[in-house]
Amino acid sequence: MIEVNIKDLKAGALLAEDVKSSLGGAILYKDTRIEEYHKELLNAFTISSVKIVEEKKTETKLTKTKLSENKKQKSNTSDNNEPTLKKPAFKYEEFEKQYNKAVGLLKNVMLEVEYTRKVPLLEIRSAIKPMLENICDQPNITLVLDQIKSKEAYTYQHLVGVGVLSTLIARFMNYKENELMQIGLAGTLHDIGKAKISDSILRKKGPLNHIEYEEIKKHPIYSYEILENVTGINQGVVLAALEHHERDDGFGYPYKRKGFEMHPYSKIVAVADIFHAMTSNREYKNAENIYHVLKQINQDAFGKLDPKVVTSLINGLLNYCIGKSVELNNGTKGEIIFINSTVPLKPLIKVGNEFIDLNKRTDIAIEKLTI
Repeated sequence: MIEVNIKDLKAGALLAEDVKSSLGGAILYKDTRIEEYHKELLNAFTISSVKIVEEKKTETKLTKTKLSENKKQKSNTSDNNEPTLKKPAFKYEEFEKQYNKAVGLLKNVMLEVEYTRKVPLLEIRSAIKPMLENICDQPNITLVLDQIKSKEAYTYQHLVGVGVLSTLIARFMNYKENELMQIGLAGTLHDIGKAKISDSILRKKGPLNHIEYEEIKKHPIYSYEILENVTGINQGVVLAALEHHERDDGFGYPYKRKGFEMHPYSKIVAVADIFHAMTSNREYKNAENIYHVLKQINQDAFGKLDPKVVTSLINGLLNYCIGKSVELNNGTKGEIIFINSTVPLKPLIKVGNEFIDLNKRTDIAIEKLTI
């Protein structure tokens, strides 16, 4: 391990340890291969030097091959959240087909449940399992978000979209693999009780009147009644259907339960439900920009939504937005260079040759994030 000045740092060098800002937040992680834009980032944080691995130039081809094999084996057994891991490429075409198939199935399921009150769980599991496995490999979050935006048939797309988002949030929160399917099912089945709500209410263009809204507020109870005796789902799935409109402060519905009374799955589905609804086109409103949605959800973390779930969603999504374009309130355009995990909604932006730290510039803010 040797220490080198940033001006002498060459592309391809391997970091020997994490590089941290003056506040202690990680800027770059150990084992990162330096690229030119990394040097710009380090200069922006006034980092004068870093420690890199001193790589021997005399290695034989055989030695390099063995090192490469060892690195691959290590990456296969490391923690899923290690930033330098490389997993199989996300298969977007397959995900799109899987998603559309699941939406079609859920449309039929809702019609079946309306008349029989029976949930074909095996069919649902078979439809969503490959899709959830696909996004848990190495998701291209931006493509996933674009696909799950409801463009039509909102009720059915919302079911699958919330299932996908709930799984992603659980993944960001380091839930065990054997729970991801149950959480995905919790999201997918959370609104199953809407099968008992009149289409005239569900598809109404414009705000609901008082009577219609009171009927809509019964759907969590309907969902619970439909799911409570279904074999193959755990109690968390059933309670998520009942509690996803409850709020930490006790001002949700149907039973005004407070955060400490809610199941953890319910808190995840609640956030996924809001995010998907706000980023989708509806009969009576257009989709909101993802950045403004995340800001609103972040505000609701103080009293309404679980802060840990909200923080996991915001950090998880924005970390995939590095390099994405933003429009600022001063009319300029730039790109996200770095996400500070303590204040993720105020990233480091590059505009031309200038770096702007939104955590320090109160006069500049993001108006739109393009993914």
